[in-house]
Amino acid sequence: MKDIDIKKSLREIVYREENDNHIDYIDLAKGICILMVVSYHCDYGDFLYSNDIVNSFFFSFRMPLYFFLSGIFISFKYGYRNFFKKKINRLIIPFIFFYFTSSVVNEFITPREVPSMFEFLLTETKNNFWNTPIWFLISLFTTYCMYMTIHKFISKNIYLILILSIIIGIGGFSLSYKSINIPFFLDTSMTCFPFVVFGGIMRNKYHLLDNISKIRCVVFSSISFFFVFLFCNGNQLFYENKYDCNLIELYLCGFFGSVGLVYFSKILNYVPIINYIGRYSIIVLGFHKIFILRPILLRITDLPISIVVLLSLLLSVICCIIMIYICRRYLPSMVAQKDLLFKSDL
Repeated sequence: MKDIDIKKSLREIVYREENDNHIDYIDLAKGICILMVVSYHCDYGDFLYSNDIVNSFFFSFRMPLYFFLSGIFISFKYGYRNFFKKKINRLIIPFIFFYFTSSVVNEFITPREVPSMFEFLLTETKNNFWNTPIWFLISLFTTYCMYMTIHKFISKNIYLILILSIIIGIGGFSLSYKSINIPFFLDTSMTCFPFVVFGGIMRNKYHLLDNISKIRCVVFSSISFFFVFLFCNGNQLFYENKYDCNLIELYLCGFFGSVGLVYFSKILNYVPIINYIGRYSIIVLGFHKIFILRPILLRITDLPISIVVLLSLLLSVICCIIMIYICRRYLPSMVAQKDLLFKSDL
């Protein structure tokens, strides 16, 4: 039985499963996005991101893309209560699981003390925790809560929601100037709130997910990426809510970069490995830093940094694919594949 399951998982990496409800190019966009995250954590500006322009270009829309894609699929048609339950199962439960898994691993690989979960969520000590990427799960959850609260009162006017989101975004961005951090990454959630609303508008009002010709996709993605190249400036550290650019550059690059990557993904539509890790990107997000072997490779080999980075990236991706299989089979409720708490009344 296990051999059959393994063969099925390997086949899924290469081919689409039948009766698949996923949108291929959205999985591809998520896969490209998570690869940008993993590759940077393997690189840290030594090889792939050593060029300031390249670094600035990808930093400008890497995290906005996640928020943008999340906004595309927001739906309250089953009610706000069920929406809230679903997000607890899909974001809070995985965060807790990844946090404690990381803490256990920390006992074996590093001597430093791990802050408690609540210390990590209180931003003053967040940099003491090495598996920082899981901050995004909390930030997205608080963003969803903001959207849900506003939508409950003015659901019929999406453009009013957009205006309010921009005001909230300006407030979050302003906090970065004063170096004010709010617990539970609420400052970043405020800054990124407009990207979530943009995503919903692009799907519902401008039909972003509709089928269009590849020629138009090439044109739209090229124009979008040109705007990103034109306005990108410095590094955008969304995790810390610190930005090298101004407000207009932040939102222009985040918006055009997100739209551009979606259209670019429509052109390719399906790239086996990338689609697979994109579909289960939450597992890759939570585990990839555990498998980054760059420090070990630097310690035990004399390989050039370029080889160390690429080898570390390859090994991390392979280990994450293995973890996808293990988690889907044995721990689906821990990694957003099944509900653990209060089943949604759908």
